[in-house]
Amino acid sequence: MSLALAGAPTVKRSGALDVVRGVAIVAVIAVHSFQSAVAIAPAGSVSIDSKLFVGFSYLRFGVELFFALSGWLMFSLYRRNDSATSKSYWARRILRIWPLWILFTVITFVISFTTLNYLVPFTGSSYSVLEIISSFLLCIFFLGWFSATFWNVPFGGWSIQVEIGHYLVFWFVRNRSIRFILFTILAGYLTYFTAQYFFENTSSGFIHDLSESWIRFGLFGTWPFFIAGGLAYLAHASIRQSGFKNITENLGKRWDLVVLVGLIMILAFSVPIPQGQSKEAAVAVLVLLLVSWPITKVLRLSLIFQSWGRYSYFMYFIHFWILHFAVNAAVSRGWNIGFLSGGLLVLFYFIALASLAILISWAIAIPSWKLFESKFLVLAKKFR
Repeated sequence: MSLALAGAPTVKRSGALDVVRGVAIVAVIAVHSFQSAVAIAPAGSVSIDSKLFVGFSYLRFGVELFFALSGWLMFSLYRRNDSATSKSYWARRILRIWPLWILFTVITFVISFTTLNYLVPFTGSSYSVLEIISSFLLCIFFLGWFSATFWNVPFGGWSIQVEIGHYLVFWFVRNRSIRFILFTILAGYLTYFTAQYFFENTSSGFIHDLSESWIRFGLFGTWPFFIAGGLAYLAHASIRQSGFKNITENLGKRWDLVVLVGLIMILAFSVPIPQGQSKEAAVAVLVLLLVSWPITKVLRLSLIFQSWGRYSYFMYFIHFWILHFAVNAAVSRGWNIGFLSGGLLVLFYFIALASLAILISWAIAIPSWKLFESKFLVLAKKFR
């Protein structure tokens, strides 16, 4: 995707990807803002079965759009046969993800021990330093799938753990054939169904707990979006290089791969994604992509979404806390607007909360990037 306006600079392909990221992070912030608005409004203002509630709930699948973008970028490395070493690959990803992850994990623990009691185990009891340190280490090393308590610490942490899982699998198969990659994915799905069998047919014990942890890991439900993004990149690159006609001819010759992809997609829709509703998620991702396209055609708007996309990692974490504090402040003070009721009241709260969360998280993300996050990326470039 590119932008071409008379007398105006164009939006590069990397900029277009940032626009899509911007749409994804706005969708995620929007759904959480709507949930917060419902929490503030008087009980019964909006029914969870209403079209308004259901419609906004689909925005949560902006997370799956992030997974598709990761697939696009990872498979771009695959197709280029990128010569990056293991040291370079992991330095870039660790130094991009861990510093901010650790920062927000610290914030989560500090707040949980002082005011909000967000972490489940740490309510109403005193804990030893060793227990606190052990829990903290469990969080920052992405081991939340071993403990339901820490699966989403800090807020939104489950998706980052899944993202790292994608990176692990990809690096293992990066230099292999497409056939090997597809069979690896197929084997992964078979482990899910095996774990599901043992989980459902055992009531307790090591096998039961291990099966539950493997299911909670969540890769199986998010693979379809990662794979779809990767396949979209391969198709896009091949069409640009050889044309659409040659692609269809090659697919006819590789019927076995087509059948294998079809089998994997059937299995994929048999596995629930972490957020539920696989088919709805696929539709939501397509809609968000369609929304992204016209945005790239309007220069000033695209620049705003590019900026949101560039800082989306920080905005993803911090918006949870902004909304959390806003809801607590509103509920404790009994904020209400008497001349609005029902859906209109919720809609007013939603617009206010979404604007608050986007603008504040964006404003804080910019200095965070310049003073904190970018420093680690500069350091990562030194690893070769």
